[in-house]
Amino acid sequence: MAENSSSASAGQPVTTHPGSVKTGGTWDVYILQPFEDKYSYTWQGKEREGANICCTLVCAQDTRQYCHAKLKKTNANATKYEKIQASLKPGARFHMSKASFADDAKSAYVSASLKTVVDLSNTTMSLCLTAPDSAVHPSPTATVAGSSGLQNNQLFDITALVQDVTETRTCREQVVLRGEDSGWVARQGQWKS
Repeated sequence: MAENSSSASAGQPVTTHPGSVKTGGTWDVYILQPFEDKYSYTWQGKEREGANICCTLVCAQDTRQYCHAKLKKTNANATKYEKIQASLKPGARFHMSKASFADDAKSAYVSASLKTVVDLSNTTMSLCLTAPDSAVHPSPTATVAGSSGLQNNQLFDITALVQDVTETRTCREQVVLRGEDSGWVARQGQWKS
C-alpha cells in the first residue's frame, strides 16, 4: 500500500510498523471479499455468539501490496459495526488513515503479502467518492519454488497458471490420477514415483 503523505511517493511500499503510522500516513485501498464471520463459544457456562467483519485491503497503486482487516463485534461497538459492515462493499475505494493493527494476529495464519491485520475499530476509513468501484484483486508475489522450503504450516497466497488439464480417471477407490505424465503410479496400495 503506497503511502500518500506529502513526504512519500505513490510507489513507496507501506511501512507496517505501528510507530510509522503516527506520522500521519494515508493509504488508498480497495475492499476485496468483505464477509461476516459468525462463531459460537462458551463463556461462564453459557453458549454465546460472536461476529467479525473480515476483508482484504488491496493497495490502489500496487496490487502486490495487500493485507487483511477485521472488526470484532462487541456490545460497545454494535452501532459502529453495523455502519462499517454496510459501507464495506466489494471494489469500493477508501482513504485509510490513523491505521491500527490487531495485536493478536499471528503472521503464520495471515495469507497476504503484508503480514499484518488492520483493526477497523480504531482505523479511519473514508469512502473515496470520486473514484469508481473496481474489480481489483491482489497480485501475490510468492512462488511455489520460493515457498517449498517452509519448515512450518503457514498460509500464503500464490498465483498459478494451469498449463494443461487432462481427463480425470479413477484407478481404484478413493484414488484419482490425472494424465499419463503425472509421474506417480499406484502400486499395491502405495504411491511410487
